[in-house]
Amino acid sequence: MRRASEGVEAGFAAATGAAENVYAELVGRVLVVDDSEVFRRVAHAVLSATARLRPFGEAGSGEEAIRLLPDLQPDLVLLDVHMPGMDGVATASVIRRESPRAVIVLVSADPDGLDEARLSTDAVAILGKADLRPQTLDDLWLEHGPSRRD
Repeated sequence: MRRASEGVEAGFAAATGAAENVYAELVGRVLVVDDSEVFRRVAHAVLSATARLRPFGEAGSGEEAIRLLPDLQPDLVLLDVHMPGMDGVATASVIRRESPRAVIVLVSADPDGLDEARLSTDAVAILGKADLRPQTLDDLWLEHGPSRRD
């Protein structure tokens, strides 16, 4: 015979576990990759204002992002297209190969004419840096996040 408290405890554990799973699925860890420290700070502030994404790491170059990738395992990478050394397109190709489930969003001060870069990297979007908004990032995450990749 089960005690009433066992049922309550089991129900609480199930509800808590379900809530944790939903939260984990909705909140994405973001790696920001940009050679501009100013933009990385801006991106951090924008991400902190989103409902579903959190800044998790940052890199000042494509090479640094690739080194951090195995440890951070980001869900989303916000990646500048134009960087010295390894540019965003080359970096995105490595990220796609090493971390195929990561959502890649390219950013550029001037995104016009970069649709080919987006397509060649399998990025979900290319955004102008001036157009970076919490709602835009949340919408991209809802559309392309883990529940859509399975």
